[in-house]
Amino acid sequence: MGLMEFLWPVCGIHESGWGQSTIANQKKNLFGYGAVDSNPYGGAYSFGDYAEGIDLVARVFVKYYLNPKGSSIYDGSLASGKFYSGPNLSAVNAKYASDKNWANAVYQWMEYLYNKI
Repeated sequence: MGLMEFLWPVCGIHESGWGQSTIANQKKNLFGYGAVDSNPYGGAYSFGDYAEGIDLVARVFVKYYLNPKGSSIYDGSLASGKFYSGPNLSAVNAKYASDKNWANAVYQWMEYLYNKI
């Protein structure tokens, strides 16, 4: 299993408190996508269902964060690479989350889940 396949559920676990956050429950937004520190709830996107939010965030990560500019991605599209800093969690953290410990926290959840296997 690659980073991408394992990253989505772990990010959702971390960012929504195992799906228990208000944003996750009321806005079907497991990632807090769109939330800003000054107004997390107001900034967070609302989705019709969880799948819609998961799909959007996956596409955003692939297009902007996880692939260098010009890389071939889904549907024959090319990555923008706008926020690409490298192919690992620390690199994603550089431009994705205001929490500078985000990558470490996600990694700890990955490790926790891996050890449950």
